[in-house]
Amino acid sequence: MEKTYKKILDLRGYTCPFPLILVQREVKKLSKEHIVEILVTDPSSCTSISLWAEKEGHKILSIENLGEYNRIILKVKARKDHR
Repeated sequence: MEKTYKKILDLRGYTCPFPLILVQREVKKLSKEHIVEILVTDPSSCTSISLWAEKEGHKILSIENLGEYNRIILKVKARKDHR
């Protein structure tokens, strides 16, 4: 069984499209399956990150409104071109 790694991206205070751009950049660096916890204050970031994740084959495990910010839990698919 392959190990799953966890990463936290605190993007609170950024407005769209910056959270999506930063998530995309970070995910490109990952070669193994990761669980990424993303913290955002801009509600539209939840939608844009969700749509992007679905298109790229990643999975949104949850989106929670925690009052002043939202937490997105993203499961990044393992890349087949890395070992």
